[in-house]
Amino acid sequence: MIVSIWVYFLLGDTLAGEQGTPYVQHTASEIVHSRPEQRDRVEAQTRAEFNRNYPGHSVCEGGWCKQKVEVRNA
Repeated sequence: MIVSIWVYFLLGDTLAGEQGTPYVQHTASEIVHSRPEQRDRVEAQTRAEFNRNYPGHSVCEGGWCKQKVEVRNA
């Protein structure tokens, strides 16, 4: 079965002397994404986690994208 989910992500600039790229994402269902108050909550949670994990980093890209995930029975 293939399920559609929405992903909100923030991608940050890498600061000098650090390895890797700051990245945080949260997933949401079609229902959550279609309701502004819930969508705003996911965006706020993602931004709070980004700021907590990567203080001082600037966000260079972010936003919602739709993904399809294949779910298999065990």
